Order: sequence, then structure tokens, then C-alpha cells
Amino acid sequence: MIEFLKIIFNQPYQLTPTQSFTADSLINQLSPTPTTFDDFEKTKPPALINNYIYYSQSCKGINSQYCKLPLPGRVGCSEKHLPILATAGCGPTTVTMIIANLTNNKSITPEDIVKEYNPSELDCRGSSYLKAKSILKKYGLRTGNEIIAHPRGKGTIMNDNLATQLKNYQNQGATFFTLARYRQRDGRYIGHYFWIVYVDEKNNIWSLDPLYGSLTVPYNQNTLYPVPDYEVIFPVYKI
Repeated sequence: MIEFLKIIFNQPYQLTPTQSFTADSLINQLSPTPTTFDDFEKTKPPALINNYIYYSQSCKGINSQYCKLPLPGRVGCSEKHLPILATAGCGPTTVTMIIANLTNNKSITPEDIVKEYNPSELDCRGSSYLKAKSILKKYGLRTGNEIIAHPRGKGTIMNDNLATQLKNYQNQGATFFTLARYRQRDGRYIGHYFWIVYVDEKNNIWSLDPLYGSLTVPYNQNTLYPVPDYEVIFPVYKI
């Protein structure tokens, strides 16, 4: 499996700064219009993309049919901007992809996983990585202790030492649930979850990213260097 992934992901990339990056253009594409569970049209799980089941939280990109799925909480929300998957659902979307790909539950959807959260656990502020870990365990996946766990608002830019740590876990069969943050033009930071599926020999960080990777599966996080800042990473192992 590792050799197969090396063939797929062996693309040259050097950790050098790129042009200034902003996620505003992506965030502005997210639809603010919620729907309801009763009205939500169930769809079949997406076809494999580069051997992965992928879901986009955004209303743009690959397999974006769940983008208007409503979230249960309302804390921090305005009446005009109720929480939906597109605006605050990167956590459950990432959990869905991990379960779909690492278990035999190929029909699981973001709707199924959103229902695992209470209103206080998933609202306009997003969700907790600890809740994500508990859901992964509930579905039978084995997780490990946090490899990094920085205080909120702090983080580590990907470097050779961290990449080597991840590869050591990877050699034992791990993939990685990840929380990172991205700086905007106005100086604000946006926290975001994604799933690291492979770190190659050039330290490219290949991920299933429910937002920034909605047009490219898998997505190389190093494309955005020197962002993101990595705040939390913990290993997840296939059943």
C-alpha cells in the first residue's frame, strides 16, 4: 500500500513561500441558505475519486451535495446566517470521510455524522476535535494520543521534524485527523479540520480536505505554505 501511494503522490514540491494566500474567495462562495433534515434529499454516496470517497463541505467542487445540511446548534449565529455544513461543518465532514474510507461503512454520509453531535457540540463556532475522536472510536476506529496539541490560536508550521514524526506513525499504519489554522487578509485566523492520508518522501502533506481540497483529491497542504499552522494532530488507524 505504501509503495502504491508513493507512486501516486511522488510529485516534487519544495517548502518555499508562495504568493499571498487568502481563503476569503473560497469562504465567500459558501451558501448561507439552510435546509432542514425533513426536506433534505438523500443522495447516494459519491463515487471513488483517486481511490477515495470524498465529501466537500462547500457548495462548490467535488461531491458538494451536502453543503446546505443544517447543523444542530445556534450559538454565535445571526438569524440570517444559520449554521450549515458549508460554513462550520469541516469537523463532521472530515469524520465522515475517515469512517467511509477506513471502515466497511461506504454508505455513511455527512448527514449521518452531523446527527452524532448535540447542539452545544456543533454550531456557528464549529466543533471540538475531542468530539470527533469520540465519534471515530464509536465507529470502531483506533485513535492515538495527540502528536501535537497546541493551545487555541497557536500552531506549528509544517517542518521536517514534524513531517518525520508523522512518517514514523505512518509506517505503523496511521493516518491523521488534523486541526490547522489559516490566516486571512484582515489578519484573522480560521480554524479548519482535514484528514492527512499520506506524507511522502519529499514531506508533501497529502490530505482529504473538505474545503480547500474540494477541487483536488487528494490535496497537498504544502501548496499553501507558509500556512497552515498545525494546532492538533492525532493518528487514526484502519480497522
